[in-house]
Amino acid sequence: MKSTRSNLRKLSRSSLRFNFILLSSFLLTIFFFGASYWAIYKVLSTQRIKANYSYFRLIGAIHEHELFLLQVIRSTPAPYPVDVEAMTSTITKEVSSHLTLYDVAGGSARLSVFFGAPRFRA
Repeated sequence: MKSTRSNLRKLSRSSLRFNFILLSSFLLTIFFFGASYWAIYKVLSTQRIKANYSYFRLIGAIHEHELFLLQVIRSTPAPYPVDVEAMTSTITKEVSSHLTLYDVAGGSARLSVFFGAPRFRA
């Protein structure tokens, strides 16, 4: 009878140790998953901000190039009559709090495309 009780005591002690180890490892796993999620979220957020910045810089450069070409067209005499006002009348400009949007309509069917260019304050 005494050996059965001692065996049960050893089993209960080892069971308590295993439960403690299991609970500790579970808590560590949850912590590391949370830390990994936070780190991945931060990296993806930073990359999204960089991609948006690069996109808006590209759109701004395209807009500046378009304005330059329109100035060249207006200042250069063409060998044939060019209706610059008809070309630029399809572009409308809308300014919001942080973006400048350009609505471009083309052809017989109206096609609206919005290009957002960041407004840089000097």
